[in-house]
Amino acid sequence: QQPSYNREDEKIRNFLKETDGGDKYLDAVPEKIAWSALKKDGKIVDNIFTFNGKAVNGVTISIVPDKFTIK
Repeated sequence: QQPSYNREDEKIRNFLKETDGGDKYLDAVPEKIAWSALKKDGKIVDNIFTFNGKAVNGVTISIVPDKFTIK
């Protein structure tokens, strides 16, 4: 099952402004984060979401356990 991403957009926005290549994930008006593209290009390393080798401030990962039902 996919992990859950808990986001704090203001912290992520500041991280992207300070990171090389991060500006392409910010839409011009109103400075909205292109989250799906960032998520696609980022990586989870040891339960930490990273981009360009740096931990993305403002994103925490919650691992969702596998779910199954017995009928």
